[in-house]
Amino acid sequence: MKPTTRRMLFAPAARCAVALMLIAGWPAGAQQPIAVAGVRLDEAFRLTGSNSMGLVVSVTVNELKPHTTSDNFLVRLFDPAGRPAGDISCLAMRQLPDGGVPHPPWILLDSPTGSLERSYAALLASKAAIVQKGRTHAIDRTGRYEFVFLIGPTAKQAALLFGENRPDVARLPVGSFEVPWP
Repeated sequence: MKPTTRRMLFAPAARCAVALMLIAGWPAGAQQPIAVAGVRLDEAFRLTGSNSMGLVVSVTVNELKPHTTSDNFLVRLFDPAGRPAGDISCLAMRQLPDGGVPHPPWILLDSPTGSLERSYAALLASKAAIVQKGRTHAIDRTGRYEFVFLIGPTAKQAALLFGENRPDVARLPVGSFEVPWP
């Protein structure tokens, strides 16, 4: 396949993530330790008076690293040319149960000031979310998780990154995707 044909097949963000995954040593067809299982937008995380939305990234954790937390995951946004345009930290998370069990409430990863608690009072009142006073939550077993990242309507391409250590630039891409705006 010609290089120009290959360029047309992938969006710039996807090319970047695929290239980095291959460099990271995840051969095609091999089960990744962490894989993106789906992406959707959730209006429940829309802030009053804002056009931002909650980007929900479903992840399958097949291999657990010691001391993994929600802080190990972030979303990197890309501009239309495929260049990194910013990183977003996790706002909320939950582990999805196996089988037909109802979904547990979201865990809002709030700061000690309680800004998320005030912003998402409706989610809390409906018992669709609970508050954790701390920006990280331990991930202590393999399985399916959902992470929420607050994004604006200009975000079109993104990648989920995972890293055990700081700085954020050293994190490896788990998967890239287009933001599914309606």
